[in-house]
Amino acid sequence: MGDKVHFRNEEPTENPEIGDKVHFRNEEPTENAEMGDKVHFRNEEPTENAEIGDKVHFRNEEPTENVEMGDKVHFRNEEPTENVEIGDKVHFRNEEPTENVEIGDKMHFRNEEPTENVEMGDKVHFRNEEPTENAEMGDKVHFRNEEPTENAEMGDKVHFRNEEPTENAEMGDKVHFRNEEPTENAEMGDKVHFRNEEPTENVEMGDKVHFRNEEPTENAEIGDKVHFRNEEPTENAEMGDKVHFRNEEPTENAEIGDKVHFRNEEPTENVEMGDKVHFRNEEPTENAEMGDKVHFRNEEPTENAEIGDKEHFRNEEPTENSEMGDKVHFRNEEPTENAEIGDKVHFRNEEPTENAEIGDKVHFRNEMPTENAEIGDKVYFRSEEPTENVEMGDEVHFRNEEPTENAEIGDKVHFRNEEPTENVEIGDKVHFRNEEPTENVEIGDKVNFRNEEPTENVEMGDKVHFRNEEPTENAEMGDKVHFRNEEPTENAEMGDKVHFRNEEPTENAEMGDKVHFRNEEPTENAEMDDKVHFRNEEPTENAEMSDKVHFRNEEPTENAEIGDKVHFRNEEPTENAEIGDKVHFRNEEPTENAEMGDKVHFRNEEPTENVEMGDKVHFRNEEPTENAEMGDKVHFRNEEPTRKRRDG
Repeated sequence: MGDKVHFRNEEPTENPEIGDKVHFRNEEPTENAEMGDKVHFRNEEPTENAEIGDKVHFRNEEPTENVEMGDKVHFRNEEPTENVEIGDKVHFRNEEPTENVEIGDKMHFRNEEPTENVEMGDKVHFRNEEPTENAEMGDKVHFRNEEPTENAEMGDKVHFRNEEPTENAEMGDKVHFRNEEPTENAEMGDKVHFRNEEPTENVEMGDKVHFRNEEPTENAEIGDKVHFRNEEPTENAEMGDKVHFRNEEPTENAEIGDKVHFRNEEPTENVEMGDKVHFRNEEPTENAEMGDKVHFRNEEPTENAEIGDKEHFRNEEPTENSEMGDKVHFRNEEPTENAEIGDKVHFRNEEPTENAEIGDKVHFRNEMPTENAEIGDKVYFRSEEPTENVEMGDEVHFRNEEPTENAEIGDKVHFRNEEPTENVEIGDKVHFRNEEPTENVEIGDKVNFRNEEPTENVEMGDKVHFRNEEPTENAEMGDKVHFRNEEPTENAEMGDKVHFRNEEPTENAEMGDKVHFRNEEPTENAEMDDKVHFRNEEPTENAEMSDKVHFRNEEPTENAEIGDKVHFRNEEPTENAEIGDKVHFRNEEPTENAEMGDKVHFRNEEPTENVEMGDKVHFRNEEPTENAEMGDKVHFRNEEPTRKRRDG
């Protein structure tokens, strides 16, 4: 292949030569593979002596030995990977330990056994069931070990998730920790994530540190962007900027400068924050004064909250008379009435939101319909009932269980309706996800469709997304079209970047570039240019498809709709899944009605229902997460299920 090719074969491919962005998924090992850049692998057996340049994905049931990769490599092995050398952005998922791994940047690891003597440069992700000893990483490393990681050295953006404590860890910047036991004397520079079942004492961090402790953290000194998640309260915490807290008990007299995240089971009173503060309290927060980008998650309502910019709310009860300036996030179990928001507001209400006026980049997630909503730009909706007479300007997101009638959207609109949407007029970059067919739809650009029944006479200009359970006949699309049909699509005409995922073969499909396929059976006469992923239970013949989608399901995925760079790994089928960009899924049971925005990570043992996320969220729950909605770069790992959680 020349450039950016994706393969998924049941039998091994021997001595393949690929230039760029290749995807492999073989049941048997691939030996002596040489690839240039952005290669994806998924083998049931080990890959030996594989040489890849950049952005490689691996998923082997057996270990991969002596692998050399350049950048952005993804690994997922059931057995350990020994002597792996990768350059940047590598993903690992091994059931057994990975020994002597050398990675440069942005690597992902997930090993059931410990990884020893790991050297990584930047953005590495780890997930080991056993401890990782003597790990050396540069930046953005993710760890998930069941046992403790000792003497870990990391530079920036490191993620840890250990069941046992990590002692004497030295990290430079953006480090993520998740330990079941306490981490003592940890020194981190920036963006560190902690998740300890026991308290972390005497922690010194510089910036962007994430904590998640089951017990309280005392005398913590953090500079910027710190994340805390303690089961007990954190007292007298001093932070400079962008601090994240998640405490089961209340935090009193907390002083934070900017971008603080709180998650307390009890209320936080008299909190003063400057900018970008995140809250998640089980009880209400009263008289909270924040400057900008505040996140709230309260089980009880927050009344008379005054926030300036980029605030996050998650209340089990309604928030009344809220006044926010810009980029506000809401997640209420009850309806929010007469809410006035300026920009980038997130809503997640179990009941309808009436007469909401938002200016720009507003996020909504309602279980009941939203009537007469006026939004300016980048609005997210997720209503169980239909949204009627909605007027939006640009980049609006919808996710309704019932049909949306007479919706007028300008640009970048997302729809997810269980019933059909009739007479919809959209200008550009519109996303649709309907359970029933959409008739007479006129879309300009970047439209997403997900219908259980066929869509007839659809006219779209560019970048259209389709996902129909039945075939779409006579569809005319310009560019970047997504298809996911259970039955074949005949005579489809698409321009570029089309995604297909059909249980039955697709005949005579014409697509332009960057298609992803993953078939259980062989793909015959497939013509692809770049970045193709296929995952079909039956063969796809003469298919031409689109760009950067990842699927790995043990059972078929029904009604899945993905936009770009999506990762799936479900043991059972995922139904009615809709994802926007860079979403990671790994569920043992099916995920129903999942809707995500960008860079979301899920790993649930049970199904996740009605999940809606915004950006860069990490979840790893043993039980299902229902109605979870996350905002950005959040890491959760709960032994029990997290239900009805949302963050923009």
